[in-house]
Amino acid sequence: MEAIDLLEEGKIDRSEYHTYLLFEEIDHGREYLRRMFEAVCMEEPDNYSSEAPFAWQDGRRSVFRDIKRCINEVQIKLNIYEGN
Repeated sequence: MEAIDLLEEGKIDRSEYHTYLLFEEIDHGREYLRRMFEAVCMEEPDNYSSEAPFAWQDGRRSVFRDIKRCINEVQIKLNIYEGN
C-alpha cells in the first residue's frame, strides 16, 4: 500500500498526503525538513527580557512538529493497512 491508496480510500486527507509526499517521499523535501528543523532548534531569540521570545521559538518549532506528526501518522496507517 502507498500513501495515494490511503488518500483514495479516505484514510488520510489531501493535506496529509501532500505533506507526506513532499517531506518523506521526495529526497529534497526530506533534506530540507531536516536542515530547517536543525536551524530552528539552534536559533536563539534576540533577547530574553520577556516570555515573548520563548513563545516565538515554540511557534517556529510547532510547524515542524506538525509536519513530523503528520508523517508519522501516515507511516503508521501505511503499516496498519499493509497487512490488510
